[in-house]
Amino acid sequence: MRRINHVWILLAALAAVHLGAVTAGAALIMGGQDPLSQNPETRDGASGIIFVDLTSRVSADGTLTGWNIYAKQYYKLEPSQPDSSARNVQLVIFRQSGSDYIVVGMSPMETVSQWDRFYHFNLPGIAVQKNDIIGWYYPKIAQGDNYYPPGGVIGYSDGGNNTHWYWPAEGAVPPGIGGTLALSLFSDGGPRTYSINVEGNPVPIPGALWLLGSGLLGLVAFRRRFKK
Repeated sequence: MRRINHVWILLAALAAVHLGAVTAGAALIMGGQDPLSQNPETRDGASGIIFVDLTSRVSADGTLTGWNIYAKQYYKLEPSQPDSSARNVQLVIFRQSGSDYIVVGMSPMETVSQWDRFYHFNLPGIAVQKNDIIGWYYPKIAQGDNYYPPGGVIGYSDGGNNTHWYWPAEGAVPPGIGGTLALSLFSDGGPRTYSINVEGNPVPIPGALWLLGSGLLGLVAFRRRFKK
């Protein structure tokens, strides 16, 4: 019986070491393109618009804890048109279900007022699944000719990812959590690589948790027997 208890102690120790290695070595959940590795050319002029990136999706099941963007100066501005006004942007996480996109998570509305710089925003914890879709929303603002003042925030470069957008004349507004938008509402925006990504923590590996739990139960049994 003492040998069995020693086995349980060994299992607990191995489980703790293994779980620590899994936690320390596991890659964070990722999705999108690292803004710090991009060199965006411009940002969108449009407002009242929702984007989805159908290429660089969420990498694993887990919880999103933050998102990052590169806010880019608008390339069409004349010297007499300052680009200093604050703009708003919101992260929207979609999950495709048949012919619909379901909203599974949203960030608070964030405000950006400085351009050609990196921004990091925290998230309250958005539960995601592998292959969920990264989207974002720019609220509608009053604009004149040539999309001035520009309504976008996130920098992009032509080429790369498969980007679609929903942009009705009256301006798009994302539904709340659990709401849906039909895929047919979105137009093909062509290949564009946007400087936006998400990050978070993956779901722990079940096998490691089971091994740790079994070892801890063994320790409890050993302590009770020892007390007797």
